[in-house]
Amino acid sequence: MKNVRFRNKIIIKLLGAVAVSFFISFGLTILILVYVIDPLFVKHEEFGMFEANLALFFLFSFAIFTFIILFLILVRKKIVYLKLISDNVNDIANGKLGLTIGIKGKDELTQLAQNINYMSKELENT
Repeated sequence: MKNVRFRNKIIIKLLGAVAVSFFISFGLTILILVYVIDPLFVKHEEFGMFEANLALFFLFSFAIFTFIILFLILVRKKIVYLKLISDNVNDIANGKLGLTIGIKGKDELTQLAQNINYMSKELENT
């Protein structure tokens, strides 16, 4: 069985997705703070603590929502590939011995798919 070198480890990709999502959502949050919320409070000096807290609540909610959406977009390919592997393993468990999974990439999921393919072929041959 061919052994795969881990040039693209999943942990590196996930940490990269977290970092990119964080910095983009942080940047967008700062832009909204500087160009929307701050001018609004300067223009309306009568705003009190309630309005300030409400603005901060919406600002942090926006930041969290943006982070989650960006992260899911960045890891979508890996999630889809993991779902494909899961579906194929379920098919093998239900009797479709010899079924193989398409190999995509060079990371831990690829090695998992190769090992499942090897197992499926061995089960078919017995």
